[in-house]
Amino acid sequence: MNGFFQHAAAARSSARALANTGANAHSVSVSEETLGSSQWLLELRDWIYDVDLLTALGELGARSAVRNLFFEPEMLNASHGRIDAGERRMVLLWERLGETQKLMLAFPVEEQKVGFPARPVWRVQSHPFGPLSAPLMQADELEETAERFARMYPRLEALAAKPLLFEDLPVESASVQSLLQAMAGNGLATATAGRTSRAALVGDGRDNKHLKGSFPPISRKRRHEYARQLRKLSELGEVEFSDASDFWDVMTRFEEFLVLETRSWKGRKGTSIHILRKTAAFARQSVAALADRGRASIHTLRLDGRAIASLIVLRSGDHYFPWKTAFDETYAPYSPGAHIMLHATRQMIARDGFVFADSLARRSVWLEHVWPDRLPLASVLVGSSQMTPVLNRTRKAIARRNRLKLLARKILRSR
Repeated sequence: MNGFFQHAAAARSSARALANTGANAHSVSVSEETLGSSQWLLELRDWIYDVDLLTALGELGARSAVRNLFFEPEMLNASHGRIDAGERRMVLLWERLGETQKLMLAFPVEEQKVGFPARPVWRVQSHPFGPLSAPLMQADELEETAERFARMYPRLEALAAKPLLFEDLPVESASVQSLLQAMAGNGLATATAGRTSRAALVGDGRDNKHLKGSFPPISRKRRHEYARQLRKLSELGEVEFSDASDFWDVMTRFEEFLVLETRSWKGRKGTSIHILRKTAAFARQSVAALADRGRASIHTLRLDGRAIASLIVLRSGDHYFPWKTAFDETYAPYSPGAHIMLHATRQMIARDGFVFADSLARRSVWLEHVWPDRLPLASVLVGSSQMTPVLNRTRKAIARRNRLKLLARKILRSR
């Protein structure tokens, strides 16, 4: 077995081997009885490789009102110790009935200091490889789940002692609105540290004829330009788009993607996935675990059989996430990155049941012209009403940090 297939087999094996380490995770919790015979339990516990927890997270992810691929077990498991900045803990809300229990809400947190000057918070996980902090929440009992969490949260002192910070929170989604309303109704204070949005694509969950007939929603001049680019590219050799969704095909194309990205400006800046060993291990295991379940695909643009653009698309149910893209800069005049995104988008919206695609792109003027919808996001701080001054100071510190980052980026561009 050659080196690549050893890597892929190991990634597939580790994705499947979600076995309990045998260690008991440290946990603190509060409980609440119902008028019936059930009990609700809000828990803050250390992260360990617990097969029961991972199974419960996978089931909740499939039932969640908001699809957050990055809080589902495949990517949580792969990112532990590789992407986490500190020690990960899990906030879990269970409903127990007799000997059975059902996970109703879940999200990972870390103790961090944020802003300038730095302020201590419980920061809900969000990072460049997964910029989304929406909790997994039971969809068909959404309001009760939100109400239970908001009522029990102040009593879980270990969690409520510091502000809870959600960054990259989709504030207009139904589940997040229910959660924020429940918090306000139970006397909790919130502070918004910043608002933004990114390109998205909204389907109707059926045949999406309204998208197929109008995509891409660009001017005739721009359409002609894209057609001209492909025509000119075909003069250099045979142009072909290919799609991989089978496990071994995906893993082969993933290694091809890594090489393409490392040869690009990301490789020169030292930010490509392949350069950092922990990042490469995280990405390889994530893609392997999702591909093993038919939830990853890689789209490639080829010129005479050689990859000149590649795009990894991950899926959670009927929601799609164009995760990472790379292209050969030699062919930049032909916009290979744009063409592979257009091709992959057509593949997504052609699928029956397509509901939503999140671009994950923080700043993409080009994509915002092609994908007509937007996903509104915000950074939201949560705490008790007595913590209002602390929330405001933390909000200002985060805003100050963001302004400094923006200034630094402008200076770097100017140089």
